[in-house]
Amino acid sequence: MVVGAVVTIPVYAVIAASYGLGNDKMPAISALTWKATADAMRGLSTLPQWSGTAGIAALAIGAGLTLLGRGRIGRVLPSAASIGVGVILPFSLTLTAFVGALLALGAKRLLHDRGLDHASVLALAAGAMAGESIVGVIIAALLTFGVL
Repeated sequence: MVVGAVVTIPVYAVIAASYGLGNDKMPAISALTWKATADAMRGLSTLPQWSGTAGIAALAIGAGLTLLGRGRIGRVLPSAASIGVGVILPFSLTLTAFVGALLALGAKRLLHDRGLDHASVLALAAGAMAGESIVGVIIAALLTFGVL
């Protein structure tokens, strides 16, 4: 726990200094969703014009996907939760997750006979995400110190 605090605090400072927070480069997704919830609690008049209709449509689509997911077609349908998260995140992150899922599906199909199981794909994905994060921190540090 001490190591995590010693590492995380300087990394946070470097990222905040190089990219800022709550902008296009480093969106604060959780903060934005809580802001939207707080706006909604102040009254429906604070919401955008078509938000009620969009909310009802999202509820119907989510319920439909959930019900269809329990049937035979469920194995090829995305989950309602993953679509909800994809709508909240910036498109670049959603697209990256989609491409990663396609790559994982392709790897599982191509390499299934060679012992690549679900756990191996998860480990590979976790390693790729960790590596991307480490490279991102290195780039942020290089930006902060004027090397890049």
